[in-house]
Amino acid sequence: MVLGIHHVGIVVRRLRDAYAFYRGTLGLPLLREAEIADQGVRAALLGAGDTEIELLEPLDPDNGVGRFLAKRATRRTWMPSSSISTVEGSR
Repeated sequence: MVLGIHHVGIVVRRLRDAYAFYRGTLGLPLLREAEIADQGVRAALLGAGDTEIELLEPLDPDNGVGRFLAKRATRRTWMPSSSISTVEGSR
């Protein structure tokens, strides 16, 4: 059973450019920003009510996130992450 959406991840070209929309237009507060070297991204976590939006900027166009963005550059890309109580058969 899905209990709620924990966060939604959105890959962006540049965090600074994405802030104009997510922080400026939507007014979402910045909770934290950090470079996550082992994942090859700079990430920003924004508050959105009972959930969060995670913006992901690739540090290298040739890493997994960079290639993901290049393939989908003309579309908005996002990845929901939900909270669940149990997964059938996981016990």
